[in-house]
Amino acid sequence: MIHAARGVMESCSSRCANAAILADSRQSAKTQTAEQKHKDVLLEAAQTRSATRQERKSPDKILSVVSRTANMLVNTPVDQLRLSSYISPHLCALIQACFGALIGVMFAIAMARMLFPADGPPSSMPAGLLDWNIHNVLLEPREKGFYLLCLFLGPIGSILATRRLFGSRIALAMLLVVLIIAVPLLNAAALHTLQGSLSAWVTIVISCALAMAYGSALLVYGEVVVFLPYCSKLPPKRRRMLFGLMVLLLATIIFPSSFTAVAVKVGLEMHVASFLIGPALYHLGNYMLPGIDYYTQYGLGFGWLFSFFLADNAEYTIVRYVAFIVTLTFLFFTHLLYLLRWLYRSSVAAGAITFLALIFLFHTSRQFFDPSSGVLRYPLLTVCGMLLARWVVVPTDWKRALSLSSALAISLFLETETGIISAIGISGAFLVAAGLRFSSLARLAAVAAITAALLGFLVLAVFGPRALTVEFFREWLKPLTIYGVAGFGAVPIQWTLSEWNWLYNLVIPGIALATPAVVYREVYQRAIDPARAALLLFFAICGTLMMAKFINMSLVALWEVNSLGFLIVLGWWCTTFVQELPQYDKLGLGPLPLRILASAGLLLIGSIVALTTTDQRNPDLYSVWAWETYPALLTAPLQSQDECRVVDCMANRPDTLDIALIDQRIPAGTPAAIIGDIFDWSFLVGAHRPPLLSFIPSGDIFTEDQLNSSLKRMQTADYWFIAKRPDGTLNITPIVLRDATLSMLKQDFVFDGEGSQLTAWKRRR
Repeated sequence: MIHAARGVMESCSSRCANAAILADSRQSAKTQTAEQKHKDVLLEAAQTRSATRQERKSPDKILSVVSRTANMLVNTPVDQLRLSSYISPHLCALIQACFGALIGVMFAIAMARMLFPADGPPSSMPAGLLDWNIHNVLLEPREKGFYLLCLFLGPIGSILATRRLFGSRIALAMLLVVLIIAVPLLNAAALHTLQGSLSAWVTIVISCALAMAYGSALLVYGEVVVFLPYCSKLPPKRRRMLFGLMVLLLATIIFPSSFTAVAVKVGLEMHVASFLIGPALYHLGNYMLPGIDYYTQYGLGFGWLFSFFLADNAEYTIVRYVAFIVTLTFLFFTHLLYLLRWLYRSSVAAGAITFLALIFLFHTSRQFFDPSSGVLRYPLLTVCGMLLARWVVVPTDWKRALSLSSALAISLFLETETGIISAIGISGAFLVAAGLRFSSLARLAAVAAITAALLGFLVLAVFGPRALTVEFFREWLKPLTIYGVAGFGAVPIQWTLSEWNWLYNLVIPGIALATPAVVYREVYQRAIDPARAALLLFFAICGTLMMAKFINMSLVALWEVNSLGFLIVLGWWCTTFVQELPQYDKLGLGPLPLRILASAGLLLIGSIVALTTTDQRNPDLYSVWAWETYPALLTAPLQSQDECRVVDCMANRPDTLDIALIDQRIPAGTPAAIIGDIFDWSFLVGAHRPPLLSFIPSGDIFTEDQLNSSLKRMQTADYWFIAKRPDGTLNITPIVLRDATLSMLKQDFVFDGEGSQLTAWKRRR
């Protein structure tokens, strides 16, 4: 990995030098004249500063300093006050791209209002879902249509808005002010147009007026600006110690003082069961196929992988799960820190974004109770990004293409949704960074073919030849539509200016939508090396697509745990802003360390956001305050000793009598039918038997396919196991499963024994 990164860095340095030569050769006579004017302005500023130093000895002459500086700015012609003298063209382009994205988003709001019906609860259950879950369904065609339109119109607006750049400092300042004022206005437009009664034509008229005014100004005052290359030096070797200290700090933040203490907080949690433990249990049988024999929501591979970590009982399986996810979290963020250190050329910026992204993963006092809200959702995202950056430097190197294809195939195998997102991000980033040419398309097609072949090999090796069917791949992709299309678990977007919603909904997504346009311009002029361009675009695309989960269930916790791509893009622009500042103030007002002050200000803003995160619709602890309750090594001396750290504290633990009830009736390797209980998986772990029903936990079956498949397979079982209430009555959920089960139970089964929590029923002969 280190040698690969060095190769990328050397190539980047060479490209930076070539880009600088190319930029010089492209300078026209008009540009040279403008530069001479810039030098004159800076020379006058230097003379003012020199005079100021002589005058500073007398406090009475401070007014003279201010007057001299003001006269310099006021008396200089506007066309000589080029923004490039104060701020880089990269940031100028970003401001204009954000304005273009603003116009595109406004058009998306209007079009979503006209093209899609209003959001609301369904009059009948969407096809494929069981009626008992109708309270969890909210149809959001307009909101999701708005999101899809933004994915296209936002970047298009940014591309058009950066065709030329304003050279006037005043024009850019005015544009920035308009963007700031537009945030509350755009928030109100989205609220009243998408969720209220405001006509779409109001938004269209305003959008057209802004577009015409901006376009006219760009034609008159815009210029073709040459981007200067990013040629900052890489972090020196002496900062390796700083990197090592950051990794050590990561370890003390992530690793707990007791895995068992965290496991006790998690408990026998159904989210862990449905994500990992349930799919893992099916691998105790003989080649049971996901999608065909059982339902898996997120992917194919994690269930198989975690089957090697199953313990002898449910309690210690949860402990192993905690150790599993904590270790993967540490490895993920260590690699992220390494990657961002190279991307930003700054250890401080890399550390800030890494630690902020990590803190955002903590969103409850029961840390890691929901594995789909952590790094298990995107385990190889940074690896795919790194290998993409490595490949784009030498696209003809088949070894680099093979390594990228392997990582992408494993990503698709482990997590379907984020694997697809990674594939889209790789495709878009490569075509921009390498150029939209036939050769690029051919190489991308070759990577796709290799990825498909490797994915097929993985499926064949793990699940056997039965998996190589059209039905298997269709059922594998089917779960993606349950949340995305049917609106299961949907929550509408909160269009308010409180609780940082304006930042989550508008500002940061707007910067992510604008970034591809700026990078496209920079790549065209070779102002950014292809490796960094590809990596930045990859995270911008992936970050935007990963927000689909937040669009469906618009809770703050969902935004924060899916914000990694957004934060990386934001970190890039913050780093660019700081690095483009002069070391000290050049207006003669004193030796102010501007870069240090700007860095401190940005870190302060990030800290305030992390400390003040709340969500009235989902009240819980977030970010720093959620991590405060985590028994981390860093805070071990401050932790309460009253906290339980043994598995005996877990509630709803299965009794050994119930485990024996299953062991005595079901042969090893034979699926066991525990019906309608949300803790069925805990008994199966203790008995070490695969499930018979097609979804775990069976007490939370929510689709017609899961119900019909389970009922069909129940008819082949000789024994059923059903949970009982304290009063001895049978406890079966949901209602549709209970009714079907009781009907067959009376007719075909007889009572055959009971344990502490389960009853056994034997089929009549």
